[in-house]
Amino acid sequence: MKAFPDAVLIPINWLHPDPDQPRTVMDQGRLEELADSIRVHGILQPILVRQAGDEYAIVAGHRRYEAARIAGLKTMPCLLRERDDTETREQALVENLQRADLEPSDEALALKRLMDQHGYTIRRLGERLHKSVGYIHARLELAANADVADAVQRLNVGVYAARELSKVGQEQRQALIDRVASGELDDQGLVAAARAARSGAAGSDSLAARVPWTALRRALDKLDPSLLTSAQQVRARRELVGLRKQIEYLMEALS
Repeated sequence: MKAFPDAVLIPINWLHPDPDQPRTVMDQGRLEELADSIRVHGILQPILVRQAGDEYAIVAGHRRYEAARIAGLKTMPCLLRERDDTETREQALVENLQRADLEPSDEALALKRLMDQHGYTIRRLGERLHKSVGYIHARLELAANADVADAVQRLNVGVYAARELSKVGQEQRQALIDRVASGELDDQGLVAAARAARSGAAGSDSLAARVPWTALRRALDKLDPSLLTSAQQVRARRELVGLRKQIEYLMEALS
């Protein structure tokens, strides 16, 4: 096993997951792959823990811990951290936010816990986690609507489409979810249909349906920084910053 100067080896049966950790869903196949890697290469990065009585609660590194158990490890390299509950939850959330496989519903519940239990405003929480207000808003909508969170997890509905879905009544939401499940609506169609349901207009006549979302996405996809001169990169960066501000303003206005 790789040596870590600041880490201590702790028996794996002295460790336990934090009950408030953000990640509630773990892909079993990926855990098995990580366990195979651990069997070959060992643990490449210590997990973070805090003392909890005679045992240790995991602050960050729950997937490594679960994979190490599968791999049959008896001890884990751990970095011991002294943190209050707020810092512990923040550390776990920040680590998981940096990982692409965190379920949006898990992320949403963790964000809501930080707000409810520790008095964060949406803006303050965004600043601490380096996320936009619109980003935080979109995920909090999931925490407030279990059926929408289920659609995100089960049907791969995008977070921002889910936010629009959460704004319609429960009966209308279920009808739209059924249309997504049948393959009738993709994310773009869901956004248009949800906004049409709210306004009472036909989906094809709504403003959202007429906005060239696909063309906008394709234009951004074609922007290859490696093909731009230095001057063009400076201009592109300036234009994208302006576009980001417009998007964040619209997200605020639509919340």
